[in-house]
Amino acid sequence: MTINGQLHILVEDNSIWSEEFKQIRYFSKIIVKGTTTKDLDLEEVIPIRFNGEHKTLNRWKEISEINVLHMSDDAYLTISVLPFSVTSVLDEINLAVPAEGKGRKSFMKIEQENFGSCLVCESYLEYDEEYVRRGNEEKRKDYQIELRDKDNANVTVNGFMILPNSPYVFCVDDHNFYVYNRYLPYPDISSMKDESADCRIELTLEDHDWVYVRGESANIITRIIDLYSVPSTFRWGITLPDGQYYRVGKDGSYWDPNEITGWIDNDYYEENGWKEQVLPVELLENGEYTLELEARYKDEDTGDVFTRTTKLLLYVPSIQPETQLSLPASLIEAQDLAMDDESILWLYNGTSIYRTNLFYDYFMVDYVKNKVWLREQYNKVRVVK
Repeated sequence: MTINGQLHILVEDNSIWSEEFKQIRYFSKIIVKGTTTKDLDLEEVIPIRFNGEHKTLNRWKEISEINVLHMSDDAYLTISVLPFSVTSVLDEINLAVPAEGKGRKSFMKIEQENFGSCLVCESYLEYDEEYVRRGNEEKRKDYQIELRDKDNANVTVNGFMILPNSPYVFCVDDHNFYVYNRYLPYPDISSMKDESADCRIELTLEDHDWVYVRGESANIITRIIDLYSVPSTFRWGITLPDGQYYRVGKDGSYWDPNEITGWIDNDYYEENGWKEQVLPVELLENGEYTLELEARYKDEDTGDVFTRTTKLLLYVPSIQPETQLSLPASLIEAQDLAMDDESILWLYNGTSIYRTNLFYDYFMVDYVKNKVWLREQYNKVRVVK
């Protein structure tokens, strides 16, 4: 097989990650033999440690042999020079493996929701080189970001790829090419500033991090800190992404704060007791949701009544592209995109592949002299902060 570049191997549905023979354990691997672009006859061993995209370190001119060892019979391998149809990509820029062999291994992928596409980051809960290479551990979802176009409308992408050693991901749909920053955007936390410094009740979440996807629901759970001081009454409130504030009933219903005070009696107050509360919240829009719990207390010595406010932020993130380009007529309804090892981007429309002339580069900026030093001549330069 004659090629010119790195070999990309997509592994799917593998369920065997090692085999033992005569008390020796052999791990899953693929062995590639051939001649590199430097005219060296080499054999490269690629350890297979997860279902997803793998690639060779060497650039090949010709492949003479490919051997697959210690993998399940129903494992599906796609071998190509251009990695089209990628399902999950290792986030190499965030691959941190300390000397003791433990660290974090993150993966990026696209998930389709009923409203459009989302960029998903997954990682192993506890990355151990020996443990992960057996493929025994499931990945967890770190966050999921809803993809929007420049007009803030949802998009449904057909293909994606990560620009190596950068924070950018390229996506393509039927009509446009997009460049997104793939990291979780920072939420607006200004609504948290009024939380009381000496809260006596905490707010936690049931089996979930604070980042959600539009359409999901969250269960807010109280956790009392001071068992010797319980509130006589309490009430819930919520600030929605559009800035509107409502009182919230026990069933999650919203009330106008100008019409209903929303105070709820603590049925166990006379016994100096407290029952932990669970509040359901529907997350129907993108943005920040700030939940608050106001609790009234009575000072036994002075008889004064005072209120303590506890807050919790929930986040439904979305991002718009840093760059959006309309596809030419020949690439309308493009199905996928890929990048070769020379950083050339290719698009596939179902019948043919096209090499793009998109250019991207890093520039040196002198903020003192207000100059941008370029390696090429450009008609215009866009500055992204």
